[in-house]
Amino acid sequence: MTWIVGTVPPFGYSILASDIRVRWPDGTEKDCLQKIYSMGEDFMGGFAGSVLIGFTTLGMIAEQLPSKRRNSPSDLAQKWIPKLARRVFRSAPRGEQRLGCQIVVAAAHPTQTLGDVPWPRTYVWTFSCPEFRPCEAKFGEVLGIGCGSDVPIYTEALRNACNPSFFFKSAPAGSEILASIVARAMHKAVTRTPTGGVSPFIQMGILTRGQTVVGNLNFRTFHADGRKTKIQVPAVVTSFEEFRKYCQHEALNASGVVC
Repeated sequence: MTWIVGTVPPFGYSILASDIRVRWPDGTEKDCLQKIYSMGEDFMGGFAGSVLIGFTTLGMIAEQLPSKRRNSPSDLAQKWIPKLARRVFRSAPRGEQRLGCQIVVAAAHPTQTLGDVPWPRTYVWTFSCPEFRPCEAKFGEVLGIGCGSDVPIYTEALRNACNPSFFFKSAPAGSEILASIVARAMHKAVTRTPTGGVSPFIQMGILTRGQTVVGNLNFRTFHADGRKTKIQVPAVVTSFEEFRKYCQHEALNASGVVC
């Protein structure tokens, strides 16, 4: 069970939120994997499905993006990203292909703004194997990738947290504060509807032109009886090489792992 959700509030931001859980073929599950990554100043991505294919696809996009900057984000999403993702997917081992692959990409246009206001035009797209056709989020719409029937729960939580009234009031606080507030809403959605295989630990990515921030939701909850609960995201791996070493340490196989 895994999920990543993304949205485009109408105030010059794109937001992604995800859990950190992965599952091995024998049913072992661990909270250990970062699934959202900056891919340059104006692009951010995440993946679900095969861990190997996901890391490879995002890595290839990030590596080749600098030479593609003359193209608009929309052009890249319609043509170049699907073509690259198909190539990576088809070259992967059959066992990894059977785990599937979905990616989500957030972007900010380098020059376009939202009409007469100075906010940059931003985007979120999802892509699913085997063809990786783009599905674009409209303003205020929330898209999700991952497996399990609970993804709609998290898309609804993100939609409620990112309503226009909230963003209009909170935007002056800065992107990190926005990400933290939205991440809390996602954490509440997970803990309110606990499901096996879903991690309560949340990571957030927030993007605007020239800036991407990816971070953990760490906070303390104060209860009516005086107790305090500390929520802190554990250490996560951030590359497939790190993941391979993690698996060696845990006496697990790095192949056939799904997130």
